[in-house]
Amino acid sequence: MSIPIGSLMFSVFNPDCASQFVSPAGVVLTPPASNPTHCPYGGPEEGLLALDDGTIGITNFQNYREGTFDDQLTPLGTNAAADLYSIASNYTDAFYGVSNLGTFGVTPIKVQKFSRTCVFGTSWSLGITRDANTYALGVAPDESVAYYAGHGSHTVTRRDLVGASSSSFATEASLTISRDNSIVVLRNSEVLIGWRGGSPVVKHYSAAGAVLHTYTLPGSPECVTPGLDDTSFWVSYWTSVVEFQRIRISDGAVLDTFAGGDGSTGYQWDAPFGVVRVEMEPAPGTVGVAPCSQCCDDKEILLTYGFDDGAPLSDYFVETAVGGRTEIAHWLDSDVDECLNPRLAFAIGLIQEGVI
Repeated sequence: MSIPIGSLMFSVFNPDCASQFVSPAGVVLTPPASNPTHCPYGGPEEGLLALDDGTIGITNFQNYREGTFDDQLTPLGTNAAADLYSIASNYTDAFYGVSNLGTFGVTPIKVQKFSRTCVFGTSWSLGITRDANTYALGVAPDESVAYYAGHGSHTVTRRDLVGASSSSFATEASLTISRDNSIVVLRNSEVLIGWRGGSPVVKHYSAAGAVLHTYTLPGSPECVTPGLDDTSFWVSYWTSVVEFQRIRISDGAVLDTFAGGDGSTGYQWDAPFGVVRVEMEPAPGTVGVAPCSQCCDDKEILLTYGFDDGAPLSDYFVETAVGGRTEIAHWLDSDVDECLNPRLAFAIGLIQEGVI
């Protein structure tokens, strides 16, 4: 009943503006007991990533400050010294964001490093003054190079953090950088960039800027985030709904995919997300329970699905129509009746069977 390694943690614009957790197949999972409200001002934070040890970093968390959390989402620290956008990490012990609050054409833009406990460390100038609302950012794990682009830019710039010099890294004449989370630097220093426009793609580059692979998408990418290792990455993109794919880097094979809705409920269409890197425990006593406002309005509750041993799902769930909505008596230790979303019901059945 845990939140397994490889699940996804989303920033979502929902009634309580807390994180949402889903499996790689899109099954909604119960969040941990600690799930702080992220965005009381009415929108998702700008960046969300986890380090290999499970520490979670969030930029623009709760009204222009940063936050870090342990592997169970217990707060470790916050910092309001700078409003950081985007997020990158070195995968081991540090996060990075772009500080860009200020006057257009006047305020210098910099990369700001912060620790597991949200203590600010080294900062590096990008050699520019503010010329965009937000910036996408990637940082090499050895802190030698940063890659950045303003929202809507056709060019990603390479900034030498040691020599303090800049050069063009990648340019697309007919495509532009999306929002804050379009650049990923892998552990091996190769780079992924999401480009939006008429023929949206994610491109895989060597550290020298050579295109290694191009992955065509059904819609414009909103967020690109690293997988558990350098073999795959996740991307969200917009068609008529927000959709998600995990793509194998070596050949472009789609390993996992699911749709997340039209953005009016659940997933915010442009919200950042990251991969869960340490198993998380859900809040006790709430596994799979959804508010009755989320219940289905008909009687089709996936009763035809079976398990490896051939037992139908109906062995685990009894469906009865009550008051115009469906309620499900589900098999838990408490043996209580709850009103559930059908996808959650199916997930609980798989959990009880030991499939997930």
